[in-house]
Amino acid sequence: MKIGWKEKSVGEILQLEYGKPLDDSDRKPNGLFPVYGANGEKDRTDKFYHDKPSIIVGRKGSAGEINLTENKFWPLDVTYFVTFDEQKHALRFLYYLLTTLDLTKLAKGVKPGINRNEVYSQITRVPSLTEQQRIVGILDEAFEDIATATAKAEKNLQNARALFESHLQSVFTQRGKGWVNFSLVSACDLFVDSAHRTPKYQDDGIPALRPRDVVNGRLNLEGALRVCEEEYEIQSKRYKPKPGDIVYSRELSYGWAALLPKSPRVCLSQGMCLFRPSSRLDASFLLYMLNGSMGREQATRAAVGAAHPHINLGDIKSYLIPTPSLETQQQITKQLNAFREETQRLESLCQQKLAALDELKKSLLHQAFTGEL
Repeated sequence: MKIGWKEKSVGEILQLEYGKPLDDSDRKPNGLFPVYGANGEKDRTDKFYHDKPSIIVGRKGSAGEINLTENKFWPLDVTYFVTFDEQKHALRFLYYLLTTLDLTKLAKGVKPGINRNEVYSQITRVPSLTEQQRIVGILDEAFEDIATATAKAEKNLQNARALFESHLQSVFTQRGKGWVNFSLVSACDLFVDSAHRTPKYQDDGIPALRPRDVVNGRLNLEGALRVCEEEYEIQSKRYKPKPGDIVYSRELSYGWAALLPKSPRVCLSQGMCLFRPSSRLDASFLLYMLNGSMGREQATRAAVGAAHPHINLGDIKSYLIPTPSLETQQQITKQLNAFREETQRLESLCQQKLAALDELKKSLLHQAFTGEL
């Protein structure tokens, strides 16, 4: 251990005080002071419960989440707030310290909660107040630079995605001669709804696709729930899905289409339908249309039900599909594939940058609390 650092329990360094409920009548959108819930600011109020800068720790729900506040505030009863001896410790040092302890791992129960005594029992190392302030100065400056770089990388990531969406939209809005509008059902040889039942799931077996498994048009078989052979037969009584079929979500996270690969076998769970494009329609072309702004807008207009949003099968069948010749469809698909490959490369670079910045932040925190900074 570095000279001047002392090993202490969290309970020797700070105290966690309980938050307090706040009546709805005291909550005001433009209130003077923030109202904190377990994972951040929830509201505003003209009242305050604590008049000094502090750290808010989620007690229930988003248990272990940490937020720093440097003004008067009101902590709700699902939180703790930190009090400490300002002659011995620096607020921002304690904030960084609690960040390194990953308090979320202490959460227990159906509605996750943390016991402050378990937090108190965590062992850490603390230097003098002067050293704490020096470390905070270094971390603040470094994290400000990291935040700037992160914001830039996130913006670049958004721009890469927006670039593809913009190009995709132009394909279907700036159509040339020879395009014809078909209804989706008339452009398909097959249109099948899922069985109107929830299958019995198990740990392994055949993937049973749900709406969440095709979000953003990406088939996620790893996250799919599984069924046994008997359940597969029941779910596929109307039709057994085949490679080249398109599956489409029509409930909850509705309006996304994905192409079935050669393997593995799959079946449909609730909230899904399936169609097979006719020979005059390129499947990849149809996917681009359905997952692009034109298809998504039709899905949004057709969706009904606030509590359980869904699209009726008849409305999906009536989607308008603007279609050129098959040869033109294939040319467009080839161009879009190349454009998507390039934008995905840019996205990957941005995501690598974000991951590197996150690792740098963790590394700096590790150095700070091992006396290496």
